[in-house]
Amino acid sequence: MNKNKLFILVFVLCFSILSSQTFTGIYIFKINSKVPTQTYNSILSSQNKTWFVETKQELLIDTSETKKTSSESGLTVEHISDDYKNIIMPSPPEYYKDSQTDNMLSRNFYLTKACYIKENLDQFTWKISDEIVIYNGKKYNEATTEFRGKTWIVYFDPKVSFNIAPWKFYGLPGVVVYAKTTDNLYTFELKEYKIVEKNTSINNPFEKEKLITWDQYKENYKEYLKRLIKKWSADSEDGNGGSIKMDNTIEDLGFTEIK
Repeated sequence: MNKNKLFILVFVLCFSILSSQTFTGIYIFKINSKVPTQTYNSILSSQNKTWFVETKQELLIDTSETKKTSSESGLTVEHISDDYKNIIMPSPPEYYKDSQTDNMLSRNFYLTKACYIKENLDQFTWKISDEIVIYNGKKYNEATTEFRGKTWIVYFDPKVSFNIAPWKFYGLPGVVVYAKTTDNLYTFELKEYKIVEKNTSINNPFEKEKLITWDQYKENYKEYLKRLIKKWSADSEDGNGGSIKMDNTIEDLGFTEIK
């Protein structure tokens, strides 16, 4: 074997090792109100450039003595107190991102009815600051973006080779370690992560599902709620139905009026 062939073989082997990595991380999503937190379990394969993000509800309060009942629809209802009940979905939201097709697929809900949405992955216009921020004693870069009614401040680490982020975020050169809205309502925090020298094949979990656009989702959600309100109001003195007004973002519970 001559030197050129040996060099090429070594290069291919080294490149294969470097490109066969898998990132796994856990993000904690919090809403600044009396609702459960969510855990985002993230997986990113360096070889096929796909993400799979699965959410899992976790309660902030002790529910060791609460009563648990399962409804016929598959939901689990936790009676926290006289004023609060936690509804746990049988299949929590999931996000599948593919940078090769520039698509993001997600499972969402019309209240409890599942639906599947296809969106463009590259939806974010980032403004990356020249300032370095200190968070939990470490230095990070900062970026801001506006998305569906909210302004986000994001800290990311460009030293990590994986460009990974929770939820629908995409497009920053590094791993997102923290994100918050300027009104302090929503936060994401990377609690832990690891990178292993192996390739993980990440399958599309929504390959056989009927996909709709984000605009279709908003319109369908609105019609779904209108039918529910009409059904509810039929039993009341005013049987004329109801109306719903919403802004651009259901993700921010963007209903401006329901009656």
